[in-house]
Amino acid sequence: MPRFDEVGEALSKVISIMHSKSIVELDMVEAVNIDGNSVYVKLRPPENCLCPYPFFLAALAEKRIKKIENVDKVRVDVILK
Repeated sequence: MPRFDEVGEALSKVISIMHSKSIVELDMVEAVNIDGNSVYVKLRPPENCLCPYPFFLAALAEKRIKKIENVDKVRVDVILK
């Protein structure tokens, strides 16, 4: 089962080139839930983050999380409002 610190480390490696900061530093990560080997993340982009860029960052986050050992399923949702 993945650990929260592993997921947090993976998310901290997702860098927004628009802001030169990670999505963690930008406080985009609203929620992380781990259920067995499944990881669910909710991202809320900053107001100055243009669509569809937040969805690109979500795809990068999903890719990073999938690299964690014992992760079978990942879902990253973008909350726009």
